[in-house]
Amino acid sequence: MTQTFNLTALLFITLVYASSAHLMRGERELNVVSTPTPIPCNPGTNESHCVCPAKCLTYQNSTGGCHPNNCWKWDDVNGKCEVAGKDFVGPIVLQAIPFTGAFGSGWGNMGRWDIFNIYMAVVFGPFVLLLIACCCVMFGYTAQNEAIDQKYTHTSNLRIGTEWRFMPFSIRGGYSIYGSPYKNGINDGLKSSYSVGFGIREKNYFLDFTYVFSKSSEDYYLYSGELTEASVNTIERHRFQSTLGFKF
Repeated sequence: MTQTFNLTALLFITLVYASSAHLMRGERELNVVSTPTPIPCNPGTNESHCVCPAKCLTYQNSTGGCHPNNCWKWDDVNGKCEVAGKDFVGPIVLQAIPFTGAFGSGWGNMGRWDIFNIYMAVVFGPFVLLLIACCCVMFGYTAQNEAIDQKYTHTSNLRIGTEWRFMPFSIRGGYSIYGSPYKNGINDGLKSSYSVGFGIREKNYFLDFTYVFSKSSEDYYLYSGELTEASVNTIERHRFQSTLGFKF
């Protein structure tokens, strides 16, 4: 199962890398260079004495007409110059903001998907690798988890307690039982506890005494259960606790 998961993870990484490389490379096609239509000079001017109809135009001898300068275009309908290209003010602002710039949103709005993918790889790449490593580790312990599941099971615990106050004194009592976590019944694992306590509460200090008695049993096998009988061990624990506190 681990080998199958590793093969699947390797295939997933290969597909992600191939798709990222395709996006970074983009679909590049050969552009056919065409000669733009020249814009006529102002009436009464031509060739070396040509006067273009706007300042954004420059006369070119090769075409015998005017052509827009860089970052400009000519509006034939209205007969005026207009700014050409996309407005990158918004994307630049997005890229300058730390929260959005960390994800390369500005480059995406500009259409620079190559730089955008580099941002994605830098920001999310370590998290993806960490996630894959955690999955590999998790699936690597499948056999151990199955062995634990065969030996242990769910259990329930119950705790009950009461307290009676006769100021400044208080008396407490409690009982708890912890279910057996074993599934196959080799060991019972059941544990029960009894507790009693006594306390004093004054304005400037408090004092508590507690006694807890716990009892459990387990079957101990020196060798395999098929070769020898179990030795039943009864475990009893006595615990005394005291707490002294002062209030300021």
